[in-house]
Amino acid sequence: MTAMISVRGLVKRYGTTVAADGVTFEAARGECFGLLGPNGAGKSTTIGAIVVGGMFPLFLMPPWMQTASNVSPVKWGIFALEGGIWRGFTLADLAAPCGVLIAIGVAGFVGGSLVLARRDW
Repeated sequence: MTAMISVRGLVKRYGTTVAADGVTFEAARGECFGLLGPNGAGKSTTIGAIVVGGMFPLFLMPPWMQTASNVSPVKWGIFALEGGIWRGFTLADLAAPCGVLIAIGVAGFVGGSLVLARRDW
């Protein structure tokens, strides 16, 4: 069996909260694989770590990259998801990350519309 996805000993922490602890599995090509568990078991965290490849600590990034991360839709999407699920954010707390995501989307839409309007079809 050739594994298309192989996870070995995945651990993901958010501060003192352990979201995934020692997750290990393999999924072969053509195999249907699912993660089952109660709320807060680490299913979304596991998939996020597989897709994104984990997180890179901000303090290890060069200053220009730290600044650029402030407008990253990935950062704000993860922040909104984490805040809504396991940090117990209120609606007011979620307004900032969701507002930033909406602003990035609007800016992309307006910028793309302007580019398309200037094209000679």
